[in-house]
Amino acid sequence: MIKYLIIPFLIALSCASVQNNKTHKSEKYRNERELFNKKVNALHFLNDYHHQMHFMIGEEEGSFIKAYNEFNEGLSSLDNDELFPVEISFQKIKNNKFISDPVIKLDYLIDYD
Repeated sequence: MIKYLIIPFLIALSCASVQNNKTHKSEKYRNERELFNKKVNALHFLNDYHHQMHFMIGEEEGSFIKAYNEFNEGLSSLDNDELFPVEISFQKIKNNKFISDPVIKLDYLIDYD
């Protein structure tokens, strides 16, 4: 009698385990896709605002303050933890100092060309 109860229980348990494994794989895929999208969005941001860095370090003629503000607004508008090192480095730029060491280090960080 007990074996008739154990066999259906084991079958149900194994089916639940297979379903749980499929859910886990699906969730892992979704998390990996989300991470990939964050990385792509971070690269798009760096590409779009790279020109402002050239103004801030004096490689090109232009307004440091305007470039600084544009970069700051762009960075502030995103919620992307892939840009955390860029945010920390950008926060080190004090008093809008033109061609300062923190500005040059930020350019080194994001200069991928």
